[in-house]
Amino acid sequence: NIQFAVRRTPNGDRLDSVEYAGTQVASNQNFGTLLGLQNGLLLERIDTRHPGRVLLVPHGKMTKRGRSGDTLIDLENLREPALLKYGIREDLWDLRGQKQRIASIYLARLHQMTSGLLPDPFTGRTGAAQAMTILRSGHCCGNIIASINVNGAALQVEAGALLEIGCQSPERKYHESSRSWQVTNISGSPMEALCILYTTILLQLV
Repeated sequence: NIQFAVRRTPNGDRLDSVEYAGTQVASNQNFGTLLGLQNGLLLERIDTRHPGRVLLVPHGKMTKRGRSGDTLIDLENLREPALLKYGIREDLWDLRGQKQRIASIYLARLHQMTSGLLPDPFTGRTGAAQAMTILRSGHCCGNIIASINVNGAALQVEAGALLEIGCQSPERKYHESSRSWQVTNISGSPMEALCILYTTILLQLV
C-alpha cells in the first residue's frame, strides 16, 4: 500500500506533505511531460528561495484508455516499491529517479506510454526518444540474468518491466506477395512502431 498523507494548513491555503517535509501539493499539476498520465502527484518546495519539484508515481502496470489515450496505472495491484519518486531537474529538462534500477526502467516505461507525435514541452523530445535514452544510460545497465541471485524478487520486477516495454508492439502480418512482415494495426501511441529499437536495447540490458 502507498503510505502518503497531506496536512491542510490552518488558513487552508495549501496542502503540506507529511512524509516529504518542506513540500506541498503543487497547485499546477502539469509539468510539461508524461502527458496524459492520470495517476501521480506533483509536489513543490514551500520555500520559494530554494525551488524544486518532485513527482510521486504509483508503481504498477500501465494501460491506455480508449480514444483519449490517457495512461492509467493499476492501483489495485501495486508492485514493490509501491511508490516511486522522481526529481524534476529544471536545468537539464529531465526527471531523475531513486537509486534503484527499477526507478529508471519504470521512468522509461512512463515516457514510452505517454509518447506522442510531437516533442514534450518540458523535455523537448518525444516520449519514445526519451525512453530509449534512459534505457541506454548507465541507470538501466547491468546484467540482470547474471545477478539473479543477488535479490531475486527485485530483479524479477525489473525483468517484468523490461518485458512490458518490449511487448509494446504493433500487430504484424506476413505477406507472401512481398515476402515481408507488414504492420496491420497500431493501437495506442503512434510511437509504438519504434518497438524494434526498444527490443534491440532491451536485449543489451539482459
